[in-house]
Amino acid sequence: MKAIPTASLIILAGCSPSPRSVTATHSGDLGPFILQSVASHGGRAKTTNGLPELQTQWRADVLTGAEYLNGREQVSIVITGDRFQQVTSYLAHAFGVPSQPAAHQTDGIIHGWYSIGDIGVALQFYRDQKETGLILVGEVQSGKRVTLEGTAETRKLGAVVRGSDFDVWVDGLDAWPPELEGHRVQVSGIREERHDLPVFIEKPGDKPRAGMPVPEGTDLHLASRRQILRDAKWKRIQ
Repeated sequence: MKAIPTASLIILAGCSPSPRSVTATHSGDLGPFILQSVASHGGRAKTTNGLPELQTQWRADVLTGAEYLNGREQVSIVITGDRFQQVTSYLAHAFGVPSQPAAHQTDGIIHGWYSIGDIGVALQFYRDQKETGLILVGEVQSGKRVTLEGTAETRKLGAVVRGSDFDVWVDGLDAWPPELEGHRVQVSGIREERHDLPVFIEKPGDKPRAGMPVPEGTDLHLASRRQILRDAKWKRIQ
């Protein structure tokens, strides 16, 4: 995890006897990864429509178990080079104006943040001489019982509740009943993440196959991710 060398930043480093860090490298459109990371930690976007693409390569470091996190999880996203303008433009489209707009620090770092009150998680963004980065801290939602409200939609893989910034499948439900299809519903269940969407990279000359084609260079593990609600109960609200 990168330690940002300035006293002006919110301190997101500390000591713990048993922290655990997992690092993965991805490529493709960073935008959906940001939205999913925010949503899976209890945050929300103001809009998910018409967002620009953020085609790049990035490293994601997920830290848990550090004492200063108080049971929360920290996700650090690092992009080599200066992509600050593209990243902050995307954030502004998705989340609106930050609590602290980007400002130059005395050591040359540019830094700003969204507060928990803004979007439901703490989200910092920065740029230094080598990289552009994001640091998110929030409550892990996977494994917790949550209640969501959205539109009931039936898709090829089953029943989905669609919100303004999320699509969540209802585990074990192949299709919504006709009286619920297309209507607003409230669904409660235990939220989990699975990597089982049938994605594949489609290449010229390949024979037709079942599944969801994605562009070459896409991180298939990331693209196969979906959120589900198990042991779910639901009701129509509109």
